[in-house]
Amino acid sequence: MIVLSHGLWGTSDHFSYLEESLQESLAAAYPEKRFAIYKTKSNEKFKTYDGIDLCGARVVDEILEETAQLRTRDGLLVTEFSLIGYSLGGLIARFAIGMLTYRKYFESISPINFVTFCSPHVGVLLSLIHI
Repeated sequence: MIVLSHGLWGTSDHFSYLEESLQESLAAAYPEKRFAIYKTKSNEKFKTYDGIDLCGARVVDEILEETAQLRTRDGLLVTEFSLIGYSLGGLIARFAIGMLTYRKYFESISPINFVTFCSPHVGVLLSLIHI
């Protein structure tokens, strides 16, 4: 399973192109495997202002629910897991990884990739310009 986490004021639609590209390239590279790609939805738009901890907890709930639904709805067992976050979504994803580890999610599922881009892991410098 690959989870995509959008950034500030984002929506799941922001990852549509990445989802399609991943699906095509992974299917070509690994024809024997099936990849489930899930775009997070619980933190769309203004909900990203709720803070990294609350947003991360929502993403964890979504991941656990989607993992269970893949098993019951589609008869698929998630064996490998990757998480991709953009901007604030990268910080939310990092928090979610910690919560998933705490909940022992990775005892039966192998973590493969944790990727973030344009994520301010070291913070953001604010400079004031005086005019």
